[in-house]
Amino acid sequence: MPRTDGFDAAMAVAGCQITTLLEENLLNLADFHMFVDKISGGEFTRSELRKQIEDAICVPGFDDTIFSMAFHMSQCDMCGAVGVGFPKMLTCGNCRGYYYCQRECQKKHWKLCHKHMCTKDIIRREHFQTTGACVKILSVLCMDWPTKTMNAEDNHIWQRIKQTRCKDCIYVPVYDKKRLSYIPMPNKILSWLESISNTEGAAKSRIEQAHVKFKESDCVVLIVPTKVQGCSIMTKETFVSLPWAAK
Repeated sequence: MPRTDGFDAAMAVAGCQITTLLEENLLNLADFHMFVDKISGGEFTRSELRKQIEDAICVPGFDDTIFSMAFHMSQCDMCGAVGVGFPKMLTCGNCRGYYYCQRECQKKHWKLCHKHMCTKDIIRREHFQTTGACVKILSVLCMDWPTKTMNAEDNHIWQRIKQTRCKDCIYVPVYDKKRLSYIPMPNKILSWLESISNTEGAAKSRIEQAHVKFKESDCVVLIVPTKVQGCSIMTKETFVSLPWAAK
């Protein structure tokens, strides 16, 4: 049976909602240049930055399909379980930006880290929602949708990383000219962020609210700077495995 116009319209609306969220809150390329220049103290050269941008993971295509899939997907922030469609998973009632497949996962995550950052006064909901959208879009790119299997073999992310031979696990999402790109960054970016947190009170407050602090990972890790007032940086480890991750 062919799709109805109503189905296509619903897909377009869902995709448009996420597009608007990213466009309003993520940095564009010019903002990204300033962000990297500021946190590195000018040590990260323009030629280095151009190479990183060339190796970015870009969302393929210009239709709403991938964004719509992300809109209809829920992913447990504790165990990584994926749900598609409705009803969605349990949502943190305070920040509205974190999802859990069961109460037990919500309780574990609260004790582990979420209680230190879940406050509407420090981190606005738009930031949680923007970071969550960036994570879910990555999950869409690494899924085999017929089986709903995460980290399917030879997925888009794996293909891109193998093509670029990029070994960095830290990525910064940037939205510029209707194009979403995940730009790989070296681990020293984290060191620069930590050095800022030791000297600047405002930055220290932001870093302390970060989801995870780490040096190495087998997963794609996001540093998400945004234009949202208040906390402007969030660091989040995803459930998207890198090609060299242990099986």
